Amino acid sequence: MAIKTIKTKGMHCPSCERIIEKAALSIGGVKSAKSDFINEKTTIEFDESITDLNKITAAIDNKGYKCEII
Repeated sequence: MAIKTIKTKGMHCPSCERIIEKAALSIGGVKSAKSDFINEKTTIEFDESITDLNKITAAIDNKGYKCEII
């Protein structure tokens, strides 16, 4: 399992957190996702043998947010 924190720009409320978390959790291999709109960060725990960070960030980007790996 890997745990990564990414910068997630464009969040402005708790609903944004839930949208991002749901998008990340929709990817197979993602165990958990926790977003913080105030700090514009999302921490994701995932199985690297099943998925990678690029697939996860693409799912979040598709919801209208901008991900940056930090």
